[in-house]
Amino acid sequence: MLPGLRETEGGANEGRPEYWAAADTFGAIKRWITGHRDVRIPGSIDGNEFNKRFDQAVQSIYDGGDRQPVVFCYGAAIAAWTLMNVEDVRTGRRLTKTVKSPSAIVRYRLAQDRTAPRSRCGR
Repeated sequence: MLPGLRETEGGANEGRPEYWAAADTFGAIKRWITGHRDVRIPGSIDGNEFNKRFDQAVQSIYDGGDRQPVVFCYGAAIAAWTLMNVEDVRTGRRLTKTVKSPSAIVRYRLAQDRTAPRSRCGR
């Protein structure tokens, strides 16, 4: 697995049930996708750090030279990164719509550069 595609760390809530950590973890991620990337998951990363490492992983896919790489990653991580980087998604829709197929968005982003390989991320 590419290190940058790992799940978001729970920080202070690591190991606790998801329902316990949801407000801190998903609350921070919601802030990231609305442009507040400096918000930190308590005891963990902020949105800038998350975006940087995920971008680096996607760049390594570009640089790998494979024509049709397949990448599996955590659903929340790919959805967060996608929503943080897509320009044509309205903020209100970001918080209320589930991303049915993040892979399509990632393929689109990678395909914008015709020389880049197409990628497929999935769960």
